[in-house]
Amino acid sequence: MLAALAVFLAVLPGLAQEAATITPELEAQMVALEDITRQLRELDGEPVERAFPTREETIAYLRETIDQQLPLDEADRYRDFYVALGLLEPAIDLRDVYLSLLSAQVAGFYDTDTQVMNVLPAQGELASELSLLEQIIYVHEYTHALQDQFFGLEQYLDDEEVVKHPDRALAAVALVEGDASAVMNVFAQEVITRNPLAVFQILGQGLQAGNLFLPPGTPPVLSREFFF
Repeated sequence: MLAALAVFLAVLPGLAQEAATITPELEAQMVALEDITRQLRELDGEPVERAFPTREETIAYLRETIDQQLPLDEADRYRDFYVALGLLEPAIDLRDVYLSLLSAQVAGFYDTDTQVMNVLPAQGELASELSLLEQIIYVHEYTHALQDQFFGLEQYLDDEEVVKHPDRALAAVALVEGDASAVMNVFAQEVITRNPLAVFQILGQGLQAGNLFLPPGTPPVLSREFFF
């Protein structure tokens, strides 16, 4: 039932925002990360437009997107399905739970409509260089950009035979996200191999960003599906 939710978490449509100020040092760092990602993924792709929305901008946009992609009547059908299986309480507002889940977890996303990759600044503002956590997220999102350039993400994820079958939709998203996560994990492992203490930086930055844990009270069935 989280298939549609997972799809737009992986690749969200466009988010309007003001352009961030990119210092020469930050530009050089991002170019280097893109080179590393191309090597790890073995795809010689092109540069991509970047954006750095605030968490507040992203949450507001997530709310709008959920309203559009998960209408109230459809959310009620999903809720009734879970309730019938004894997995959710009847009074739960499924759209609010989804928004809470996404708001807590989203750290970046790729826009298939405009081919823009978005990375949320972990501390709320874009600094002169990316933190280690932001670098890992950057590699993940740039992998999505490479996937789109070479394989056409929107065509793949929006295929009628995928969209109308929840299991196929989850499988499609698992492939897209698994690929990006594998590249991201290799990058992180290489960083930690060179500097074992980097793992504490990643954990500390994740705690500060507030996206290491699911919101309290998240129903177990949704937690499991969220991390399918």
